[in-house]
Amino acid sequence: IGAPIDIPTNCPSCGSVLEEKGESKILQCNNTAGCSEQTSRRLDHWVSRGGADIEGLSTSTLEKLEESGRVKSPSDIYTLEVSDIENLEGMGKRSAENIIQAIDDKKDLGLRKAIVAWSIPNASEGTAKRLCRNGYESPEQIAAATPEELARVEDVGQVVAESLHTFFNDPKTVEEVEKLRNAGVNLDVLNE
Repeated sequence: IGAPIDIPTNCPSCGSVLEEKGESKILQCNNTAGCSEQTSRRLDHWVSRGGADIEGLSTSTLEKLEESGRVKSPSDIYTLEVSDIENLEGMGKRSAENIIQAIDDKKDLGLRKAIVAWSIPNASEGTAKRLCRNGYESPEQIAAATPEELARVEDVGQVVAESLHTFFNDPKTVEEVEKLRNAGVNLDVLNE
């Protein structure tokens, strides 16, 4: 039999103490604002097919934009210009123009896709659909709801409701919603 495995106590990316979550006792870094790996994975998920579905904005291009300091949050993606992208390694003016066009084409995001793109802990695509079907039309309406009100939505339990309430009332999320709206991103429910 092999040697015993040392269970990590700290995040390999930022060094924060890992916390056990759920019945399966998954180890998780909760340094959402300061962990560079979490930031990278969240940005990658934001542009993915399940999220905002921004074609052409690959993981490697996104990482280069992060390294340059130009992209730190989803709202930064919508303020990119051709000049921010064309000088990256492996890019040219035409590729940069195509990416900017793809970003502009996906500004009509809608609430359901935004909830999915944000990777809110415990909230699934099904959660997003149910919130939209039950009268929540914007991030601000979700933020204004109590956890008890959110838990009344079909198949949204107390854990998910608390997670949604915490996320949408976090000052960083409130600021990000405002920045996304200022960049012309539609975060309101769409007629799907």
